[in-house]
Amino acid sequence: MGKQYDSTKAEVSKVREKSEQIADDKEKLHGEFSLLSAIDTLLHEADGETIGAVQAVSGALESKSGQLSGEYQENEAEKTGLGNKIKAQLEKLYSGLEIINQAAKGELAQISLEEAKSRYNQQIIKYKELLSELDDNSSDSLSIDSSGIEIESENLTEVKYTLDYSVQGVDQSQINQLRGTRGHQGRFSITWKDIQQDYARVGITITDEKAEEVATSLQAYSGPDYQDMRSACMKNRNGDKLSDFENELLEQYNLCEEYARIAPVFRDPLAREIFRGVHKNLSKPEYFNSLLSLKAGDTFDLDKMPASFTTNFQVSADFAKSNGIIIHIPLNKVTNAPSIRGISLNWIEDEVLVADYNWKVKAISDQRTTGDGFYHIMLDINNNS
Repeated sequence: MGKQYDSTKAEVSKVREKSEQIADDKEKLHGEFSLLSAIDTLLHEADGETIGAVQAVSGALESKSGQLSGEYQENEAEKTGLGNKIKAQLEKLYSGLEIINQAAKGELAQISLEEAKSRYNQQIIKYKELLSELDDNSSDSLSIDSSGIEIESENLTEVKYTLDYSVQGVDQSQINQLRGTRGHQGRFSITWKDIQQDYARVGITITDEKAEEVATSLQAYSGPDYQDMRSACMKNRNGDKLSDFENELLEQYNLCEEYARIAPVFRDPLAREIFRGVHKNLSKPEYFNSLLSLKAGDTFDLDKMPASFTTNFQVSADFAKSNGIIIHIPLNKVTNAPSIRGISLNWIEDEVLVADYNWKVKAISDQRTTGDGFYHIMLDINNNS
């Protein structure tokens, strides 16, 4: 097992380094194109020789862009192949572990079996970590079904779950033992069938029709219906009468929350926090001001409804704009928060759907007049909730 793992780990490191290099090259190229664009606006005053030189540079940049695009596609193909290779190895390990678990029910030597289980569990954890290193397209695969297999993973040791929730009679504590973790998935890689598998993983059977409804609801949430869905949820909380359309939106919102509480929790070895940007002019004044009035030690309620966060700080900054608010949550404290990047209509936002509510303000950092221009609210779990 060890030699194969070491070889695979070396391959993952190589692909990862190439991905980082391509990302750096793309950023540099973007800067060069921006500079060229600025120069281009002045060409009407330039002579023929200068125009020719600029056109030559433009051609060179276009060629470089094409080359970089080819390298990216090649690296993505290698990443996908390597991800499939790791998944195949994981499936073998799961199969071997299942055989050991079955044997453990008999009268074979218990000590030897426990040693074998420990070796398999260690290998499974290590290979799953390699999948996470491969980034979004190769994160912990939906196609690997480990339900019913005893895996002594340490991935969730820091998680404290809310236990006062159930889905179809299955309580949260049982769901949490089976749901596992998963990183961001590739663009539109999650379908209603994958959602159905997420439910099945925690012992819940849903129809094809419901799985499709959950998928549709998640896409509506991540797309144009978010504000209307949130408004319907708030009106319902306040006891206001809802229209038929608002009741439909509320049903979709409830499905989003249910999925957030059964799906694998988002984890990524490179991510430490998740963020939410709040824009002053796009939020109700009372909501925005209530955030500004918070002080360290205050308890914070995330609306008693699923909230949209991102693993990409820049995305939250784009939402908050200048003088806006950015909410920070340590990733190891979220308990009901799956990535919906793989089904989101705005997949580039690297979205995590958070259904945890009770938080305590850990610190406030007002950098609106100095620093980065934002009002930062750092949250921690409210252990007294």
